Amino acid sequence: MAETATIHTLEDIRRLRPQIMELARRHRAYKVSVFGSCVRGEMRADSDIDFLIEFESDFRLTDVIRLTQRLEELVGRKVDVVPKHALRKELEESVTGEMQSL
Repeated sequence: MAETATIHTLEDIRRLRPQIMELARRHRAYKVSVFGSCVRGEMRADSDIDFLIEFESDFRLTDVIRLTQRLEELVGRKVDVVPKHALRKELEESVTGEMQSL
C-alpha cells in the first residue's frame, strides 16, 4: 500500500488517481468523483474528503466499508464514500454540479 499522503487540494487527490482507481477496482467500483469542500477549495484541517462512487451491480456493503477504510489510509483524512445510487434526490443537483471525476 502507498504511504499516507497529506491531502489539501483537489490537485493532491488527482496525483493519487492511480492508487485511488486501483482501490476502487478492488472493491467493485468503476467511477470515482470528488465533491464538497475539496473541490471548492475550502478544505480545513478537520475537513473530510467526499467521494461519489459508482459501484458495479454486484457490489456489497463490505465493498463500501473497505473502500472507505482504504481511502482514509491512503489520503490520511476521514472520507465519506457516497454510492451514486444512494445519493438523495435533494442533493443530486448540487453534488453533480460541483463534482470532479478522477
